[in-house]
Amino acid sequence: MIKKIAIDLNIISPGVGVQGGSAGDTIRAGADYVIVGRSIYQSDDPAAGAKQIADEILSVL
Repeated sequence: MIKKIAIDLNIISPGVGVQGGSAGDTIRAGADYVIVGRSIYQSDDPAAGAKQIADEILSVL
């Protein structure tokens, strides 16, 4: 609904990853970007964490 009103604005969504939100669901709902800091920098394997999130986003694009 926000995307229809704010056509020229980017939607950046927090709450993805460690906070419980799904990156795929967030993008599917209309977000342009997701904030996933802790999911990466608190991970035992930051590269794998980043790849998992990227793969999830790519799967819904």
